Amino acid sequence: MSIFGSNIKTLRNSLQLSQQEFGELFSLSRGSIGSYEEGRADPKIDSLVKISSHFNLSIDDLLKKKLNPKGTINLIEISEQEKNVDVNSTTTEKIYLEDRVEKLEEDIAYLNDLLKKMMDEQ
Repeated sequence: MSIFGSNIKTLRNSLQLSQQEFGELFSLSRGSIGSYEEGRADPKIDSLVKISSHFNLSIDDLLKKKLNPKGTINLIEISEQEKNVDVNSTTTEKIYLEDRVEKLEEDIAYLNDLLKKMMDEQ
C-alpha cells in the first residue's frame, strides 16, 4: 500500500465513512477510492488538490507523510528518506528546518506549474 493509499484509508476511517461515502465527497467512485487505498491506481492532480484542501493538508504531506489514526500528521516525525539516513550506517545527518521549507517551496512551485499547464490544456 502506498503512503497516499494508507492516508486515504486513515482519513476515511477517522471519519467512519465507507469508500462510497468518502468518494462522494470528492466526486470519485467507490472503485477509485479502493484502488487508491490498495495502491493499484494513483489519483489525478485535481483529486489530490480537492482532498488535501478538504483536510487542510499539503499535497506533499498527503503523498509523503503517514497520517496518524486521527488523520493528522505528527510534525516531528520525519521519514527515513527525508533524514537521508543510511540504515546500515551508525551516523545520521541532521535535517535543518530551512532545508525542509526550501524543498516544500520547490514542490509547491512544481505542482502549481503542473496545475497551470493542465488548466491551460483544458
